[in-house]
Amino acid sequence: MPDYSVIELLCKELNTTLAELMSGEADEKSIHTYDNEQIVKMLGEMQRLKNTKTLIIGFLLIIMGCVMLALSQLFGGTEIQDFLSGFMLGISISEMLIGVFLLGRYLARRNEKN
Repeated sequence: MPDYSVIELLCKELNTTLAELMSGEADEKSIHTYDNEQIVKMLGEMQRLKNTKTLIIGFLLIIMGCVMLALSQLFGGTEIQDFLSGFMLGISISEMLIGVFLLGRYLARRNEKN
C-alpha cells in the first residue's frame, strides 16, 4: 500500500483514477464513484491509526518489562528459582528493548512528517 501522501501523484503517473488503483481493476463501466479526497483522507487516517498502535504497543512492552523485572527479583534461592529469576530478567530486558525500539520508530515517523 503506497503512502497516502504520494497516492495522488502515483495515480497521475500511472494515468489511472484513485478508484481503479484501490480496487486493482480498470473498469470503465464501474458504478462505484469515489471522491479522491475522501479516499486520501481515509488512507491517512488508517496510517495514523497504525502509528498509534505502534505507540501503544511500545508503551505496553516497556511497562510489562518493568513488571517482569520487579517479579524476577522475587525469585531466588534454589537452582530452579534462580533459573526462573534469570529467565524473567531476560524476558523483561527484551520487552523493554523492543518497546524502546517501537517508540523510537514512532517518533522517527512523526518527525519525518513534520
